[in-house]
Amino acid sequence: MFFLTPAQFANFSFPGAGELGTSGRNQFYGPRFFDIDLSAVKRFKITEKMAFAFRAEFYNLFNNANFGGLQINMNNASTFGKFSSSTGLQASSARTMQMSLRFDF
Repeated sequence: MFFLTPAQFANFSFPGAGELGTSGRNQFYGPRFFDIDLSAVKRFKITEKMAFAFRAEFYNLFNNANFGGLQINMNNASTFGKFSSSTGLQASSARTMQMSLRFDF
C-alpha cells in the first residue's frame, strides 16, 4: 500500500547544493492507530467458598489493520511512501481471542 500516488511523488525533488528545500519539517505522519480491547468476566458461585470464574478477552476486537514503517527514502522511488509493515500490541496485530475457566476454592 502506498501513501503517495506516482503523480504526488513527482512533485518531490532534492534541493541543489546550498539550497533549502520547500518541504517543512515533519510533513509526513503515518496513518492513525486504532485498537479496541475488550474483557468480560462472569463468576458462578457453587457454594459460599467455591466458585467458577469464566473470562473472555478480545484484542483488536474489530480486526483493524494498523500500518507502520512508512518508507521516506527518496533515493529508492519504488519504496518511497510505501508501508512496509503493520504494527500493534500483539505480534501479528490481528484479532486475538482467549478464554479461561478458573476454579476458586
